[in-house]
Amino acid sequence: MAGDDDPREYLELSLKYLEAAKKNFNDGLHEPALANSIHALELGIKALLLSKIEGPIITHNVGGLFGKHHREELGEATCRRVNRILVRYNIPRYPGMDDHPPEEIGETIEFVDELVRSRIGGILQRDPI
Repeated sequence: MAGDDDPREYLELSLKYLEAAKKNFNDGLHEPALANSIHALELGIKALLLSKIEGPIITHNVGGLFGKHHREELGEATCRRVNRILVRYNIPRYPGMDDHPPEEIGETIEFVDELVRSRIGGILQRDPI
């Protein structure tokens, strides 16, 4: 492992926020669902980055680093979508910032779930820390 931060702990916490996002969404709490899914994405990306680079990573804006280190493996479209999601970090946290239709929030949660569980989780299993 490159730094003192443990990628596995970031991944575990990411999955907790992802589960909270799903529960919030199913309960009709769309803003908390979106906020939790964005945070789950951020933590999942940090888990992956910490397996490759020295930490700590103290910014929420990890999309550029993600693309720099994983664009070739995960693709340009995935990196673009990650950045589009992460730039909305503050939007669901404050009133009147933006309205997102529930379908869009559901699609975001599904994307984050697939990326964090399958792709990031798979990379971390394949490339032991």
